Amino acid sequence: SDSENGFGMIADATYTQRQGLKHEFKISSLDDQIDVNDLGYQRRNDINEFVYRTQWFKSGLKKVRNFSLSPFIRYQANGEGFRTFHGYGFSGNLVLNNLNSIGGFIGYFPSQYDDRNSFGNGTFSVRSRVFSDLRFRTNTSKPTSLFLRLGTRPQAVYGTTIESQIGLTWRPLENLALEMEFEHKNNKGWLLHQKDNHFTSFNGSQWQPEFSMEYYPTSKQQLRLALQWVGIRSKEDRFFDLPEGSTELIETSKNGIEPDDFSISQLNLQLRYRWQIAPLSDLFIVYTKGDKKRTDLTNFGDMFNDNWDDPLGDYLVVKLRYRLGS
Repeated sequence: SDSENGFGMIADATYTQRQGLKHEFKISSLDDQIDVNDLGYQRRNDINEFVYRTQWFKSGLKKVRNFSLSPFIRYQANGEGFRTFHGYGFSGNLVLNNLNSIGGFIGYFPSQYDDRNSFGNGTFSVRSRVFSDLRFRTNTSKPTSLFLRLGTRPQAVYGTTIESQIGLTWRPLENLALEMEFEHKNNKGWLLHQKDNHFTSFNGSQWQPEFSMEYYPTSKQQLRLALQWVGIRSKEDRFFDLPEGSTELIETSKNGIEPDDFSISQLNLQLRYRWQIAPLSDLFIVYTKGDKKRTDLTNFGDMFNDNWDDPLGDYLVVKLRYRLGS
């Protein structure tokens, strides 16, 4: 292929062995030039990949309402022959008779290689890791429901990120629903590319609260409020270089004097009112506030206040769509 053309093939097949048992196969082969993002999201190119997944579902039980189990195998290599993804494990979900549910995931990923996160500065090896996730959700048909999640995400060289999440949904009225969610990540050994062949690992925290409200004053009116904020605070820990022609990161002393510590803060707020005047005729009033900043190490409270008080965008939009004729 030349610089303007790429070639690839994606094929998948599904075999339903019987009710509740299904097998899925997927094969992908994409060269390093193909780009079909205009047609749909393409995670990456320059790969040869095989994925096998089984979906097993069982219902009509006495002690539980139903359960599902889904083991998988996935293998991926790039055009140079480096194993860029290799893993196997399973996910599952159990629905109890009271409609509470328990779900989880566990996967083992042998040592492999990362050819993307150096941003063109080489391919480096990643240690073998075990990922896990455990979720619990109460009956969503009740006015109040709760969601809990705890997960572990081992990092490329050392350390593990612990993820925790709690969500609450409350429907005090038939036409009013409120949702609140908090997610926290405790990062240790988070490896990031800095410049050229230099990398830094970070320790720190990430907070991500979300709030939404939907209210229907009448069947033709809707008021929706959505707020999301992400705050990341990371402090440098260890330093690595990737020597030319090598795939092994070598721990080294700090490159430069300035600290690599950083904070990132992103805010998104939208308040929207919609009134359906008639079929295909609507009035929209939308207020939006948004901001994203990267700064030196800053506490979470100051990050949020800076986003709120001095946003990059603060807009009010009024849109009327009216259909003429019958």
